[in-house]
Amino acid sequence: MPKYDLGEGGVEIVKIKLKYKDVLDFDEFYTALYYWVMQHEWRDEDSGDEFFESYYGEKVNQGGAKEIWIRWRPTREPDDGKFFKYFLDIDIHCIGLSAVEIVKDGRKIKAMKGEVEIVIAGYMLQKFISEFAKHDILKHFSSVFTKKIYKSNIDARGKQLYHEIYELQHFIKQWLKLKRYNPYVETRAFYPSQAYPSFGKDE
Repeated sequence: MPKYDLGEGGVEIVKIKLKYKDVLDFDEFYTALYYWVMQHEWRDEDSGDEFFESYYGEKVNQGGAKEIWIRWRPTREPDDGKFFKYFLDIDIHCIGLSAVEIVKDGRKIKAMKGEVEIVIAGYMLQKFISEFAKHDILKHFSSVFTKKIYKSNIDARGKQLYHEIYELQHFIKQWLKLKRYNPYVETRAFYPSQAYPSFGKDE
């Protein structure tokens, strides 16, 4: 859930889950994902800066394998930020991450093998609802305004966030070399993929 209670005006737009269980350079994946979120102008709720990681936890077992928990909670306002605000939840859970060495294109590469699960949720806050609630007269028209007068704008903002979440999903799948079905353009990432499914064999 978002860092703060969004109240009556908060709506969950979409929630998706991705899982990868193979070889990758997790540090490079973290950097690539962070860069994507930052480039799309998501920022920390409190400071407004780019440090939106609200939690990082790591546990190392006796064999040296790591279990990692990461929580990002950035926010962003669309163009008409007076009425709406977006919230992005990214939870990453890594299980059994251990160092491995593989051979790729005739050279040895140090990487990690394990399971990475990513849960992404997008929420939209309709800020005008709380403003209406404070007003003695307007509070009686909140439902009409939301369901009729401003409905097309609400739907448009919800679709904008929905598509961006799926664009993010596509980016992650592209980086991890997972199968992709969404109609998004393949882009050459600034941080190229360092995922090696099936021990270095691409799809």
